[in-house]
Amino acid sequence: MIVPLRTFASAALASVAILSVSLFATSARAAESEPTPPPPVDPQQIAALIKLLGADDYFAREKAQAELVRIGAKGFDILSEELDRTRDIETSERLAYLLRVIRINWVDPADPVEVRDQLQNYEGMDETTRVNTITQLSTLPDSAPLSALCRIVRFERSPMLSKWAAVRIMEQKTTAETDWPAREKLLRTALEGSPRPAAAWVRAYLTAQNNPAAGVVELQKLAEAEEQVLRQYPHRSRPDIVMSLLRRQSELFKKLDRPQDALAALISMVALEQNDATALTEVLETLIERKAWTELDQVVLRFADRIQQDAMVSYTVARAYQLQGKTAEVARYVAAAAKLNAEDQRQHIITAIALHRKGYHEWSDVEYRASIALGRPGDPLTLTAQIMFGEALHERQLDLEAGKILDDASKGMEAAVANGIDLSESGRNLSANRARAHYFYAAHAESQGDSKEQVRHLLEGLGEDPHDTEVLIALYRVKDLHATVRERVIKLIGESIADYRAQIQASPEDDTPYNQLAWLISNTEGDFKEAVQASLKSLEIKPDNPGHLDTLGRCYFALGDYENAVKQQSRAIELDPHSEPMKRQLAEFQAALAKQKAGK
Repeated sequence: MIVPLRTFASAALASVAILSVSLFATSARAAESEPTPPPPVDPQQIAALIKLLGADDYFAREKAQAELVRIGAKGFDILSEELDRTRDIETSERLAYLLRVIRINWVDPADPVEVRDQLQNYEGMDETTRVNTITQLSTLPDSAPLSALCRIVRFERSPMLSKWAAVRIMEQKTTAETDWPAREKLLRTALEGSPRPAAAWVRAYLTAQNNPAAGVVELQKLAEAEEQVLRQYPHRSRPDIVMSLLRRQSELFKKLDRPQDALAALISMVALEQNDATALTEVLETLIERKAWTELDQVVLRFADRIQQDAMVSYTVARAYQLQGKTAEVARYVAAAAKLNAEDQRQHIITAIALHRKGYHEWSDVEYRASIALGRPGDPLTLTAQIMFGEALHERQLDLEAGKILDDASKGMEAAVANGIDLSESGRNLSANRARAHYFYAAHAESQGDSKEQVRHLLEGLGEDPHDTEVLIALYRVKDLHATVRERVIKLIGESIADYRAQIQASPEDDTPYNQLAWLISNTEGDFKEAVQASLKSLEIKPDNPGHLDTLGRCYFALGDYENAVKQQSRAIELDPHSEPMKRQLAEFQAALAKQKAGK
């Protein structure tokens, strides 16, 4: 029966004290400590009290409400789910009131300091800021953010944010050393008894870890249910939340060697995609990896309109046809990609970067050149394109061309400076750019066996920027360097190390000086243990950064710990599989390890 809405008596409401409840879950800092869940509640008791919220008897309603306030956060997630289900207006009003007055302390003193810092003002954040905070929390390593994320899954008033926290738990990157039994225990204990959909997703994720076949069945049902929620109540979900469930589902099907089901899940993601073509690209790349050319043709036909609207998708299709030797199709899709955003200099740079990261170098070069051609010399975007193009060429050891590109950039900078144009947006000043060009020319001379020309360019670079890290490293490695020059280089290395230490003191949460300090020491001289610690700190601030992992590999190599050097370098390449410098460094480490094991 639908009970007519009754206005709450102000005197009665005033007599109900607002209960502030502190929710203290276990510290996620140490997996060995026991998670402390909220005290157990009787769901049947809460269900009975919720039913009384809509009773005809006013005093029964007030008494049930007061009792639910007393129970507080221990029943919060049950109240939240009931609010989503109830159709009784009186009950709905009272449930909404209860969820407002039950206060949640989001910060647990046992949380790691970086977690406490993120959650300090969580209650006062708007929805967008909360989404970003949850995302940032999930980038912290292993178990550190788990208790806080579970707190959000369970007690966040917004169903959408609760779900966002759950998918971030499921997508959190873990390492080979992750203690899965401890992770599972923490998650299950923290979410025990919670009826919220997001909690069910995390439980399905845990099931899949031990039993992928059972987990994928659970996850498939949950994903289908969430698709319905998104269609009917879009404020309670988001397309990227459903896509995350489908992506996890696809990964499990792949693990179970069910490629058709894996592909079907990915195609379902494409249907949900709104503002970009990430899922469509993912589908195409999966088919390329499997060399499933018939299925790829079907996807290209089905999503032809979407493909024609996105340059990166068109290039991905071109890559598929390139692997099949279909040159006419390759030319058609490359031409189509080139026409998109033809006059947009910035978009050409974005496309070039994406192509470079995928290893599509012939096309990334075209996009960089198109961007440079569109702009005037010395303009910030033109300089950005030139600098990034030079670095991309250097990675492939095309150093002579890279140097020439930077020389052109220097000429543009000179003209811009002469005209009073601010170059701060380019990210590099004139002297630093000239030093970098000389470094590229020196690398080219070294590849030609011309040590005299190599040293000349390195000294020219040093004259432009005495603290250019790569120039200093290259000079340090030159054999038979004049003693006076070597003495100066070692002095400048010491000054640079001191400068990085000062930067760390001034900005301890900035990952860059830690990484730079570690790279310089590990490639020259100093305390290699300090280098390792600095590198580890950079990764604590920015986990799974492939460049920082590359530095850590070099630090372990400098220490003579070749096994860890190979391990960290391999991880870097997993994250950035098309980086040629990283591959060369891994080969160096593997050779040293093999030699060490052979006892040579």
